Amino acid sequence: MTTAFRFILCLAFMAAAAACSRTTPMPMDSGAIPAVLQARQTLPQHFTGRAVLTLPENLPPGGTLQLAYAVSHTRGIRIAALSPMGTPVMEMTAGPDQAAIRDSETGKIHRAASLSAITRRLMGLSLDMDELSRLLAGEIPLPRWTSVVYDGPSTFLLVDGRHVQARIALDESGEILRMERLRRRAVLYTLTTLSDNPRVWEIESGEYILRLRIRQITPADPIDPSVFRLTTLSPPLLPTRKA
Repeated sequence: MTTAFRFILCLAFMAAAAACSRTTPMPMDSGAIPAVLQARQTLPQHFTGRAVLTLPENLPPGGTLQLAYAVSHTRGIRIAALSPMGTPVMEMTAGPDQAAIRDSETGKIHRAASLSAITRRLMGLSLDMDELSRLLAGEIPLPRWTSVVYDGPSTFLLVDGRHVQARIALDESGEILRMERLRRRAVLYTLTTLSDNPRVWEIESGEYILRLRIRQITPADPIDPSVFRLTTLSPPLLPTRKA
């Protein structure tokens, strides 16, 4: 057996092994897609979590931030950026009628017009309450769509008018195999890790590309409303350390 022939056999074996290791998309009726996607949109009423946010170097402070957060459907969102020791260095909160940032070093509170104004300042992109809550819950901030177009075996385009809003591949049970270029307003999402835990997003808006890795989600009983109000005194702590 020649060396060239052995090399070809080796390549064929590796390709077959790789093909077997992948999950193969199964046929699915495009009419079932809306129901499948809507079933994934239920969020816990109250939850806490931990995540890692990586900012580009041209968006201060740049680098990687450890996040701890609490989310309530009725009260709002509170997020703390943590030091390597696990203590908050910056906190933000947003609810139906208020939004603010607290500098833990100085204790000063800076009011903002909206949650979108805060995320634009800290992350370089505008996110509303629904969009950010879904990301922090590890769920998909699905865009608006008016029709579903078949785009190959178990692959579909979510279309709004003439605009493709997302390309998605599902298996027979409705689990997502991959998602590409999910567009919601001016923000572009790419799902880079398909497993539910962790779920990793690349988020692109204009000149910035961020990476958000959801590490832990814990459903919670109704959260004390004081958690969502910032004061110059030491506020109630979020779950900043691992259990």
